[in-house]
Amino acid sequence: MLTKNGGFIVNRKYLGTIFILVGLCKLSFEIYGLKVLQLLDKASQTSYWSSAWRYFGEFPVVVSFLITLCILIAGLVLIIHKE
Repeated sequence: MLTKNGGFIVNRKYLGTIFILVGLCKLSFEIYGLKVLQLLDKASQTSYWSSAWRYFGEFPVVVSFLITLCILIAGLVLIIHKE
C-alpha cells in the first residue's frame, strides 16, 4: 500500500513481529557466541573461564545483550501500542 508521497505504509504489528524475531535470533547467536568465546580463549593458551556464562560479565557481551534487549522491547512496544 502506498501513501500520497510514494512511501509504503508499514503495519506496526508486523514491524514489531520482525523486531522480535530479529531480537530472538540475535539473542540465540549471543548465547552460542559465549561458548565460541570460551573455545577461542582455550585455543589461545591463555587463562579462560571454566563456564561460558562467566563471559557474560565482559563489557562487550553486556553491551551486545543490552542492544538485543532494546530491540525486543521496541518490538513489544510496536505490537502492544494502542493508537
